Amino acid sequence: MSELHLDFFWQGLAIGLAVAAPVGPISILCIQRTLKKGILSGYVSALGASFGDVLYTALGVFSLTLFASSFLHQATFLNVLSGGILCYLGLKIFFEKSTLFFRLNELHSALSISKHDLLRDYITIVLLDLVNPMTVLPFLAVFMELCTANLEINIGDKLGFILGVFLSGILWRLFLVASAHSIREHLSVQQLQWINWLSGIMIIAFGFVAFSMVF
Repeated sequence: MSELHLDFFWQGLAIGLAVAAPVGPISILCIQRTLKKGILSGYVSALGASFGDVLYTALGVFSLTLFASSFLHQATFLNVLSGGILCYLGLKIFFEKSTLFFRLNELHSALSISKHDLLRDYITIVLLDLVNPMTVLPFLAVFMELCTANLEINIGDKLGFILGVFLSGILWRLFLVASAHSIREHLSVQQLQWINWLSGIMIIAFGFVAFSMVF
């Protein structure tokens, strides 16, 4: 890999971490699902979120004009859709009743989660990541900066950038999931209920932030 390719790879690592690291609705969902359903649900959610990042990154580096114009024309719709999804998920989590499910051993927990549940976890978080303005805006800012710099970016640079975004995003989210899993067995049902309430309130708050961007 050439020096120029490595430069774009490191830039991809930086922007991927910058998008994934802040405590937002995506991170909260990954953690909450790990605590509620187990580590497999958390890993699937983390993979879904990182896949959404990669889709935006690929669209941006291969067709910046299409990416920017599509986002600007659909910004209001995306904010409303994102706000609605976040408020729905937040209310759903807030009113969920905690059980002793997470006390069961990991083998039983894994067997209790159907493929349909995992697929639903994956699809919902991909869709949320794609309509979440907090995901789109950092990528748009970076791509506009690269465009104004008039850099000659070849296919290797673009693929290196995409790989960097994916690796930093997925590794950070897997770290969050593993950390949540490590404390899972030490939580009481009441503590898990408090986490559900707090997670629900925070996700609803992010939904109102998305709504506020419409006005």
